[in-house]
Order: sequence, then structure tokens, then C-alpha cells
Amino acid sequence: MSKPTIVTFTGAWRGYSAGEVAGFEEDVAQKLIDSGKAEPYTGKKGKKPSPAPASSSGKPVAAPASGPTADDGGPDGGPDEDGGTGNDEEKP
Repeated sequence: MSKPTIVTFTGAWRGYSAGEVAGFEEDVAQKLIDSGKAEPYTGKKGKKPSPAPASSSGKPVAAPASGPTADDGGPDGGPDEDGGTGNDEEKP
């Protein structure tokens, strides 16, 4: 058995995702490279994620809170489609 040819995937292929590294027989690896699904493995890590954005003071900017902050009745925090408050229970 010959030494496998190592590739880094650039896109999805048979359960592999972009950025994953795997070894194949030379002909399979070459077909992956030729099709653009992989590139030859260089031994270097992929691109690092960009650092968090900084404010003008140079400190990282906090991410905004997710989800509604007030419930005005509707599922998105706004009024219901009929203009009500979302409290459909009858009051005595």
C-alpha cells in the first residue's frame, strides 16, 4: 500500500466539510483537487477568524443581546395581529 495523498477540503464532499483534512490514494486525491473540492495539504492551519471589532477606544465591542427585550403580546415582542396584547384569556 502506498503512502496516502493528504488534502484539505474546500467544500463539502461525502461527509467531509470545508477545512477538514484527509488522506486518499493519489488518483482520488487528484480528482478532488481537479474538481475544486480539495487542495493539496500544506501543513498550515486555515485562516484564523478575524478578531472582534474594536470601538474607537480600542476596546472590543460587546455583541448585542439577542431576542426581544419587552413582551407587548406578539411573538416578536410587538402587538398581536388584532392589535391586542397577546393575553387572550377571558377576565371575570
